[in-house]
Amino acid sequence: YTNNPASVQEVGETGIWDENGLPFPIITENAFELEKPTILPIELGEFTASVNGNDAMLNWTTLSETNNSHFIIESSLNGLSNSFLPINSVESQAVNGHSDQFLSYDFIDKLTISKGEHIYYRIKQVDFNETYTYTPIRFVSFEELVVKSSLFPNPVSKGESPVITSTGEINSIKVF
Repeated sequence: YTNNPASVQEVGETGIWDENGLPFPIITENAFELEKPTILPIELGEFTASVNGNDAMLNWTTLSETNNSHFIIESSLNGLSNSFLPINSVESQAVNGHSDQFLSYDFIDKLTISKGEHIYYRIKQVDFNETYTYTPIRFVSFEELVVKSSLFPNPVSKGESPVITSTGEINSIKVF
């Protein structure tokens, strides 16, 4: 431990910790007393975000969960911490919020997005007592969009009006 006050960070009501994240000794009447470290609600394995067609695929794993209620998926167009908005919630798979097993989660964000845009994601992990932590931020970049179209009826008979549906904007149609 260090006795350098500049390297000590106070973390809310959970105690005082040194720059290595270890409990900082508190001096009380010439004796050292250690604060109890807070148990983290989850041990995050990994968190990835990738493009899947026009959608964003989020995958994350936990190695353990303690008192975990649910996850809130948040997104942002610029990645600034005050610009994230909740877009969905995923319940914990852990029985009564506790697990020492590997658990895997996923979420598909079905977006309407423009080519070249970035979407930033983070996950807010929420305990049963409403305390929360955030994952690191991940982003996806939509460089190429996939537009799916269909024509009905197919083939079209003379005098029939075809109906065209699409998952994106269609700039032109060629009929042969």
